Amino acid sequence: MKKTEKELTIEKAKTYIVFSQFKAGFLMMKGFKLHDMEKNKDFPNKNVFFFSNIDPLHEALKDLDNRNKEINELIGG
Repeated sequence: MKKTEKELTIEKAKTYIVFSQFKAGFLMMKGFKLHDMEKNKDFPNKNVFFFSNIDPLHEALKDLDNRNKEINELIGG
């Protein structure tokens, strides 16, 4: 399957930005190092989280997404 321009841009980046506090917490619990955190410019009451853009991080996010789908199916969501 051919990758989209967005996917190729993400692969080339050194930093992966996470906008969800839940996802950031999940990644830190999995052992990924949080490199920085800043206020979200579009939503001042929210934060953005910066991690190294590495393959294991993407695998962990896919795992989280799959778990969320399983949970939603179990509860009828």
